[in-house]
Amino acid sequence: MAFELLHFRGAEEILKSKQLDRRVLETVQYLDTVMAGARYRRGLLRQTLAETGWRDDPQDLRFLPGRRYEYKGWLDRVAVESDGFYAYEYILPGLLRLQMGFATGLIDTGVLLLTAVRSANSPYGTSAEMVHEEMKLLYPTINLPVSVGLLDLEYKELEVNKCAA
Repeated sequence: MAFELLHFRGAEEILKSKQLDRRVLETVQYLDTVMAGARYRRGLLRQTLAETGWRDDPQDLRFLPGRRYEYKGWLDRVAVESDGFYAYEYILPGLLRLQMGFATGLIDTGVLLLTAVRSANSPYGTSAEMVHEEMKLLYPTINLPVSVGLLDLEYKELEVNKCAA
């Protein structure tokens, strides 16, 4: 169980000004504890965000008027987005969803939660290195202040003991 919280384009200062920097850190830490090793994460993610106050008003989660698109969490113009930690590649749709809220003035910053689990054979380096590189490559298209939480929640199949009768 380990996590990293990376901040880009002044996201940390925005969170501090809203007095949410500690809350974001505690939420990511709590998610890391609750979800470590879990196979079915989507429900745990929603439950944890609800317990930590990020899902108090479901109407506020929607970011496109008249559509069902919604963020996973929302508090004081800060949105939380995640795919349930199944694929690092969710970075692009996650950032796009947050960018939409930022571009329309709905949010001031976002928190994107991703898996840090990578193949040992990956030629691209660590997940943190990849995030830093992709944030550079995506600018100016994706220009919102964002914090990226990388959680190592690797699921391992349980071994079943077979007893001879």
